[in-house]
Amino acid sequence: MNHDGFSAEHKLKILKRCFEGTENIRDLAIDEKVSRTIIYSWRKRYRKRVSN
Repeated sequence: MNHDGFSAEHKLKILKRCFEGTENIRDLAIDEKVSRTIIYSWRKRYRKRVSN
């Protein structure tokens, strides 16, 4: 678990769903019981790391 209480695997699962584009962030956040702000933060950090 990371400091935010989510494992890296769980974050990646959520981000994969996010990047598939088949559902919106609001619905994804509700389904995963995670705030939209957290998902946007993870997505931003992921994109930053991937682009380097």
